[in-house]
Amino acid sequence: ENEASDFAAARRCFEEAERLLTRAGASQDLIKVSTNLALTAAKLGDRSVADLHLERAASLLGHFPVQRLECFAAYSRGLVRHIFGDCDEALEALDGAIALSRALGDRVMTSFARIHAAEAALLAGRHETALSYLHGVKSPETTSLPVLARMTASRLFHLEPLLGRRRRAQQAIARLHEVPRSDVLYLETWNDLFAGLGSLARGEDASPMFERCRQAFAKMRVPHGARLARLGLLAGAIASGDGARVRKLTSQLEGDERPDHRLLQVAEP
Repeated sequence: ENEASDFAAARRCFEEAERLLTRAGASQDLIKVSTNLALTAAKLGDRSVADLHLERAASLLGHFPVQRLECFAAYSRGLVRHIFGDCDEALEALDGAIALSRALGDRVMTSFARIHAAEAALLAGRHETALSYLHGVKSPETTSLPVLARMTASRLFHLEPLLGRRRRAQQAIARLHEVPRSDVLYLETWNDLFAGLGSLARGEDASPMFERCRQAFAKMRVPHGARLARLGLLAGAIASGDGARVRKLTSQLEGDERPDHRLLQVAEP
């Protein structure tokens, strides 16, 4: 269910695993389950539940200091913090995950951590830092993996226009288009969102892309993704001078509950 982007179903499966492992006294195995529960809760917008599972994983790690588990716990903590827009905490945890995964020789985990660190740096407006993280995803073992190639290319397509490098932005979008899409809807929807942001940065109309992302995230019940896509729609409407569209989107945003995501708290009207 997690790979199918059905996070509510994935959470139920992890909760059942948690009950079975607790009953069996398998505390070490509970660490991985707790971190997965934290990630699914964060994707579904449940900050307090995600924090609870992160705390449990950290507590259990004190009794089972296994480096691979420490790596995944650091990665999960960083991703949870990133999902809620806590950029400094996300970068600190993801840097730890990068160091641990490199020590383990796990280049795939290192690459995922670098890409998410780049996203956190982008949110914080640290464009050169984000570029450095993305340029670190360069080993043949990882660049040949379609999912990592598409993730890297879509983030670069967003970043390069912000740095005034249009030729490199064109190279990034060409790379994104030449690599086949995966079947993982959650990851591909984020790729589409970053591609939409790249188009917006180049002065192009990305509203159809943002609308598709908004609908996909809403169907997956990923609130921060849906709201970020809606912000993209609003930015596009403002750029095009579509006053009616701006008023409609602003009204929708004002009717929502205050988000837990730090960027959304300051960016939404």
